[in-house]
Amino acid sequence: MNRPSRSKTVLLLSSTLLFAVMLIAATALAQVTSGTISGTVTDPTGAVISGATVTISNPSNGLTRTVTSSDSGEFSAPGLYPGTYTIKVESPGFKKLESSGFVLSAAAKLDAGDLVLAVGAAADSVSVTADVGQVQLQSDSGERSDVITGKQINAIALNGRNVLDYMKLIPGMSGTLDAHQSATGGLDAYNINGTRANQHEFTIDGASNVDTGNNGGTHVGRFPEL
Repeated sequence: MNRPSRSKTVLLLSSTLLFAVMLIAATALAQVTSGTISGTVTDPTGAVISGATVTISNPSNGLTRTVTSSDSGEFSAPGLYPGTYTIKVESPGFKKLESSGFVLSAAAKLDAGDLVLAVGAAADSVSVTADVGQVQLQSDSGERSDVITGKQINAIALNGRNVLDYMKLIPGMSGTLDAHQSATGGLDAYNINGTRANQHEFTIDGASNVDTGNNGGTHVGRFPEL
């Protein structure tokens, strides 16, 4: 009877462990970068429509997600990557609605607002463009997210290469961090929308970068490429 050698067994275990680590890393990254689009389906009188089919798609990458509105007319589609989305809503007895221009940022919870279906044949359709002002008003959650663009990074000088300095560009941020004097500290020098300074989470590619010894510093602060 032939038995696998010790070296082959170790190699098999190592490959399995590497695959598991890759899966964990991919899952963590998806959790950090993906966002959610939600909204409510109603008729022209304001009454909610349950059982409506809501299709959320991103034409640029072909991503499509289909959900159904609940008894309260609400729908939610989590796990969506950043991008510009189109929402199609269909329900028997109503015209099909297609609304475009929903811009989802990383880790954001985007409220698409009320999607109003007009009474009519399903073969008919109504196309609209998202109201940017309505979409930005987030009334169902206290969470806030924002994106610092590559254009901002290229246009703004960063003294000391501490990436935390860029947080000053985001609305709702206040703090006294002097980033060029600190390599890995300074996370506790910020208040985000009134939160306590030592109760923040800071991640890089899905992995926590917070020094849990004091909740005020980071393991990595300065980046050579910045």
